[in-house]
Amino acid sequence: MPFRQHLAALATWLAIAAAALFAAPAALAQDSYDMTAIFDRQSARAAASETRQLSILEERLNNTRELRGAGGNAAASLVRLRIKRGTGTDVHSKLLDTRKVMAPEKLRRTPRLAGWMGGEAELSEARSNDPRASGLSSKGLALGADLRISPRLLIGNAVGLAYDRSPLSTDLTYEARTLTTTLYGTIFTTPQTYLDFALGGARSDFSGRAMTGERPPAAAGDRVFAMLRASRAVDVGGRDGQTLKLRGYGQGTVSRTRFDGATDGCGTEAAKVSLGLRGETKRATQRGHVRPHAGVEWSLTRTQTEHPGATLDDRHRLDRQARFAATAGFDWKVNPHATVKANYGLSAGAASGSPEQTLKARFTLRF
Repeated sequence: MPFRQHLAALATWLAIAAAALFAAPAALAQDSYDMTAIFDRQSARAAASETRQLSILEERLNNTRELRGAGGNAAASLVRLRIKRGTGTDVHSKLLDTRKVMAPEKLRRTPRLAGWMGGEAELSEARSNDPRASGLSSKGLALGADLRISPRLLIGNAVGLAYDRSPLSTDLTYEARTLTTTLYGTIFTTPQTYLDFALGGARSDFSGRAMTGERPPAAAGDRVFAMLRASRAVDVGGRDGQTLKLRGYGQGTVSRTRFDGATDGCGTEAAKVSLGLRGETKRATQRGHVRPHAGVEWSLTRTQTEHPGATLDDRHRLDRQARFAATAGFDWKVNPHATVKANYGLSAGAASGSPEQTLKARFTLRF
């Protein structure tokens, strides 16, 4: 009997040792990754899918706003291709811009149903320490179509696809694939007053790859979002006969994201309200047409996050941020083929220590 007890105890210890030998590496492989950093990357990519889709739709609607305000519609190509070469601080970037609105000359010839495509893709050289870390990044490519139900109502749908492969650390590459669909529309109460709305959803898959060949824990996420934007324009005549167009607007967006897989049960809920005023005028000179413009915007964002944490206080986070931004610039159409654009931006948040400044200039030559 004692011999059988010793044999059972030996078998138990062998089973424990075997479990530790084969199960520990898998557990350690998952514990060795910073799940908070992985979740933050997933949350940022999910939020970017919403921002990207809404910005593409805003560009689509703005480029044909005046035409549709008069009861028309137009097909458009709004795709940009950015090519980057070099690494570190020695990076050169070129932009291939294909934006073009294909509208007939006469309003009565505009179609009720029009298709369009938009977004941006980026090609770049691979990093020297990890050839898989970069190469292709889609900033969101979307295909859409909208139908003019009446001179004052337009509805449409857009489907977007985005892919990103970027480093999460020095030895870890993280990939995100996102598919987005959005139902959108515009209601014109007058040619200068409109209400935009959008309701969309996105599905994202996340996966990683380390230099050692290990696979970090994968996950997926679902995001739903809605947007409502109201705007009205007013023309103010100047003493020299020039017209100043002022446009005020208000916009609200809400979104909710939930994850499964490695970050199961985590997610974010966000709401944002923005109020702004923009102004522009047009001047004809001997060397082309110049359109100076400026704008100000105030926004308030509330974000509630449920992220991986050891305690309840660490798991739940509530952030509120108020932000003010101002922009100024000009568009100079030298001739039908050449355009120069310059923009200066200044923004500051209640939580930031100092204002952020941006300066952008672009020269476009069309053939």
